[in-house]
Amino acid sequence: AADVLVNSGADSLGNDGACTLREALENNDANAQIWSDCAGDFGPDSIRIQAGLGPIILGARLELTRPAEILGPPGGQVIQPAPGNREQLLWITPVVDGHFLVENLTFEGARHSQPGFSAGCANKGGAVCVHSLFADVDIVLRKITFRDNRVTNLVPANITGGGALFVNVGGDSTVRVEESLFQNNRLQDDDHDASEGFGGAVLTLSPLTLSRSLLVNNLMDPLLLGQGAVIYAFGGDLTVSQSTFSANGGAISGAAITARLSNLLILDSLFDGHSTGAEVVDFRTGSGATRYLTISNTQFADNQIRALTVHEQGVVSISQSSIGNHQVEDGVAGLFARGSLVDIRTTTIADNVSTAGSDGVGARTAAILVEDSSLVLEDSSLVGNDTFAAPGQGASGIEALNSHVTIRNSVLANTQFGEANLWRRGSTVVDMSHSLLTPPDAPGEINGAGSSNVFTAVAAFGPLGDYGCARRIGSISDRCVGMRPHSTFATPIINTGSSTASFDQRGAGFARDDGQGVDMGAFELQPPQVELVTATRVLPEGNGGTTAFTYTLRRNGDLRGTTQVSWQVQGDGAAPANAADFGGPVLPFGSAFFNADQRETTVSVPVQGDLDAEADEGFRLLLTQITDGLAGDSTTATGSILNDDVLFVVPTISLHGELTDLVEGSLGFYATHRFRVTRTQDTSGFCTFAVELAGAGLDPIEQSDLFEGVLGISGTFQMAPGATTADIEVRIAADSEFEGDEGFSVTLVNPSGCSINQSARTALSTVINDDSLFALESVNAVRVEGDAGSTAFAFEVTRSGAVDQTATVSWTVSGTGAHPATADDFSGGVLPSGQVSMPPGVIGVPVTIQVAGDTVPESDEDFRIALGNPRSGGSIDPLEASRIGVIVNDDTAPVGDAIFASGFE
Repeated sequence: AADVLVNSGADSLGNDGACTLREALENNDANAQIWSDCAGDFGPDSIRIQAGLGPIILGARLELTRPAEILGPPGGQVIQPAPGNREQLLWITPVVDGHFLVENLTFEGARHSQPGFSAGCANKGGAVCVHSLFADVDIVLRKITFRDNRVTNLVPANITGGGALFVNVGGDSTVRVEESLFQNNRLQDDDHDASEGFGGAVLTLSPLTLSRSLLVNNLMDPLLLGQGAVIYAFGGDLTVSQSTFSANGGAISGAAITARLSNLLILDSLFDGHSTGAEVVDFRTGSGATRYLTISNTQFADNQIRALTVHEQGVVSISQSSIGNHQVEDGVAGLFARGSLVDIRTTTIADNVSTAGSDGVGARTAAILVEDSSLVLEDSSLVGNDTFAAPGQGASGIEALNSHVTIRNSVLANTQFGEANLWRRGSTVVDMSHSLLTPPDAPGEINGAGSSNVFTAVAAFGPLGDYGCARRIGSISDRCVGMRPHSTFATPIINTGSSTASFDQRGAGFARDDGQGVDMGAFELQPPQVELVTATRVLPEGNGGTTAFTYTLRRNGDLRGTTQVSWQVQGDGAAPANAADFGGPVLPFGSAFFNADQRETTVSVPVQGDLDAEADEGFRLLLTQITDGLAGDSTTATGSILNDDVLFVVPTISLHGELTDLVEGSLGFYATHRFRVTRTQDTSGFCTFAVELAGAGLDPIEQSDLFEGVLGISGTFQMAPGATTADIEVRIAADSEFEGDEGFSVTLVNPSGCSINQSARTALSTVINDDSLFALESVNAVRVEGDAGSTAFAFEVTRSGAVDQTATVSWTVSGTGAHPATADDFSGGVLPSGQVSMPPGVIGVPVTIQVAGDTVPESDEDFRIALGNPRSGGSIDPLEASRIGVIVNDDTAPVGDAIFASGFE
């Protein structure tokens, strides 16, 4: 359908020659041209708002019911309520299946209130309500600003929620919020009756994905019994990625996120500056339900409240993360878990403080408190956490009550108050191996299995800070997850190679062993790594002077020192450039320099312009020597010098990849492959062209791999007079399916007003698989049950494919066969279940099933252990998804019973 151009900021209806946003949406809703001044056609509309309009002031809400795009100008379009308008600004209430996109809009100043509670959008979603229980839809809110919106409660004991946004969709529908800002949104209680409120900014009752967004200063009215100062998720899985939560508050639970009956996944994000509420993230599964909280490459920092609370059958996986500089009064500063399974790997928990209450006593554990739970701490560190409690009141490191604690390849150090690093309470059992403790803890703290541990009074660490990383965190900061790197220990930490992790806390590319015999996972401090960020440069050579081909170098790792990098140029391709193309007697060479704390620098290769007609020429830039640093993954880049000299001048377009060969991604996102069209010789007129998108290589992409669009001819582009470049973006849909690397091509076709450079008409790119394939293997799956205690049946979860990111999979046990095992056959009287979280580089993790011994004669019994619910980029091998365990009976009946064992007539 033709684009609809909104060219009026009025909020009116009428065929007066000006198209308003309300008219465009009414035409879309009716699927007809009710208002003829809004050009368009039948079918899904692309409604574009003209740049330069003032704020659109709404007297009543807008409603989007049929698939469409609402696109504000690049600078955004402000939408506000008129005085007295107490409705939301926009309802997205689909009545048919399809794709909905709202982009580049600012929803500001909404004051939604409605007496009484009712279904749908009432009392929920201050600015925008997304509600559809029957249509199968994909809804994307991109580059949206939600600012200063409110839901106001007017009725005693009423329920309100979602100060900016309310989401409730059904079926297989998806809702994604991308690259957006939530600022100063709130729930407000005007009748002062302590009503309930959920989600100061967002209330979602269905699956929601939030990515690359900033959420700051969103509040709950102190009089509300509010939960989730920013997001409240109830019943629908919530995924948060590459986002920053800062200085939100007012809720009695969850200053950033509260999740109930929901799985919660947090990746590459930052939570800082929260000072009110019980905790930053509150995760509670609900009675009788197992839910999963997975956190990876995420930092909780400088909050004045607890970082995490987990209750009621929560299964928690934390990896490559940091909890640091939390300070609370009379409470737990880091993590509190009750009745849960907690797995922490390659993570730093440091500098958290719990101080005494107003009575001067009662300070609790600073770092981790687990009750009736299982805790695994591996390749991690608890350093410098302090509680000012007396002995018997709290621990600075780990306090465990009636729990099972396993510590491997980790450090618990530099604490002194209360019970110090480790406090066992009740029936807690501690297993510890290849780890280090400092006083006042001693070997007597270990009452389970223990081996190769170090107990030393000396453990020196650097400050908690940014020491480089593989992936950045948050949406607005150029920060890494904080670490506390170690210096040389007086007593070396044992380096046995016992860890299952290939990388340290920073992820892929940062090997665990620094060669000094002091490897400890989260505490590595290695020389910085240097790599080329720019893969290629394609430019016309020019007719005189020089043209600079500029490349960006990036340095990861410890940036406190300086690094020097030498480079040189070589000819490359079918027509390699020579020294004359660079205006000198030899091919260019030189060096680049990083000052202390400098992360990026550039290399400039000057190409000499001339008037000679010649072929397009190629060269390669190589990094040849690095001083005070290491080589990263990318140490070469290419350049293509486009010929712009011909006898007869013809506008000519060439195509090359600008951002290609990208990992696929996961969790509902997409990867953007970018290609650039460059026009040379004559740029004075209009040039139009199309592109053809097709699968390529041994494993070509298919239409289902595209996020939006279809294979084949995928659009017409126009270059205006004077324009020399145009970019083409191809969005590849993310998924968790294990597959090979897939290829595709982009080809220039159908030029008008220009010609195509036949040697540069097609560019290739590869969609790189980044998903794991989980499988289950039997280790010791056929055993006699024993007469008492428990017998361990051993299995192993393995993964293949991409293993450079954290991935998680669940497992469950059920009875099977002619004589299926029941819950009574297992320790604890329940059918076992759990999850396996594999940090980067780990390809196998053992799973142990404890079978209860007895003296009851019975048949051999079978059980099945099966994998399910893969998360964070992985799928399950259908041929290796389950294994059978056989509990061999080892009990005999009394002699009298044996006589009649086969029955009689």
